[in-house]
Amino acid sequence: MLLDGQAEFLVIDLYDFQNDAAYYNNASFSTCAHEFFNKGAYKSYHEEIGVFNFMKTPTFMWYGYVDLFFQKIIDKYDSKNIILDRFFSVTRSLSHLKYRNK
Repeated sequence: MLLDGQAEFLVIDLYDFQNDAAYYNNASFSTCAHEFFNKGAYKSYHEEIGVFNFMKTPTFMWYGYVDLFFQKIIDKYDSKNIILDRFFSVTRSLSHLKYRNK
């Protein structure tokens, strides 16, 4: 989808890596900080929906693809048109944020 898209910019939001994600039918999707697990869709299909956390995924499953991924998106989007969005979830220590803003 990224390579076929016509967007001028690519925004990569790293927030979802801090939260659990769900998978269903060989596709993963964000759970919006666990709100999904309170919805009827999850309650109806909970036996078919799995849960995982990207930060706990074994390195061997993804590490070899990082360079390939970035090379493909740099070929598609100029590096000046790629925006990395980084922020901390509310589970992160607030004292850390206090020092970050100094």
